Amino acid sequence: MLYTSDNGYTWAEHRILDSKFVPYTESIQVPFFARWPGHLAPGITDDRFVANIDIKPTVLAAAGIPPDPAYPVDGRSFLSPGGRTRMLTEYFFDDANLPNLQTWASTRTRTYQYVENYNQPELSGGTFREYYDLVNDPWMLTNLYRDGNPNNDPPVGPLSSALAADRQCSGATCP
Repeated sequence: MLYTSDNGYTWAEHRILDSKFVPYTESIQVPFFARWPGHLAPGITDDRFVANIDIKPTVLAAAGIPPDPAYPVDGRSFLSPGGRTRMLTEYFFDDANLPNLQTWASTRTRTYQYVENYNQPELSGGTFREYYDLVNDPWMLTNLYRDGNPNNDPPVGPLSSALAADRQCSGATCP
């Protein structure tokens, strides 16, 4: 049995934001539990990155059904060893949700989260960037890219290129 839910909600942890459509931990984490007597040990915790796109390949693997190459999926079975080193999360503008919230994409690892907020006309290039050190700032309160200290700014070029590649990726090899 797989138990999951909708994503979380912020309650002004990030200034005035109260939403579920933002790239912060409170909003992007989703509860996920699995139970399979005789196959999954009870009471264990697995801290690998798992996404909703992993449910289909996991169910197919559990049923012994090999993936059909004619219908590739982006996820991977979490019954297999290994896992992602980073996780892509995205939000696409939807006027029915929050009219002022623009499209964003993010890549998250165990140690950092990099975010690009798109369609920001007041900015040169239209992109607002955020970078959080999740080891020293797990609540994502200090955007190191915009904290006024250029000495701790991340290498935005490689981060942005990796995020763009992740957004175009397809298949089980995607991060």
